[in-house]
Amino acid sequence: MSTLQKSNKTLKEQKYLNLQKGLEELGYEQNFGIDSLSLVERLFKDLINAKSNLQKSKLEVKFFIFWLNLIIFTFIFLVKVIILHLQSILKKYQLCSFKKIK
Repeated sequence: MSTLQKSNKTLKEQKYLNLQKGLEELGYEQNFGIDSLSLVERLFKDLINAKSNLQKSKLEVKFFIFWLNLIIFTFIFLVKVIILHLQSILKKYQLCSFKKIK
């Protein structure tokens, strides 16, 4: 076996160990064959990307909910202001109409 082949084998074994460690950190304790390294590596990257995308989506939802709550609060506040204004107008006209009725 040449030095290059030994180096490649060592590199492949190191990739295997790093990938196995990464999987164990995520709670995946099962072993896989070194011949499945490229497949498991791709699946691991997809898993990490999906996890990252999920976190980004959660942040986007929190941001959306914050702004939605702010809009709802503002809308409710404006409705209350309008109701108070209309009540004062109605009160003014009711007083005038009561005076006319009496």
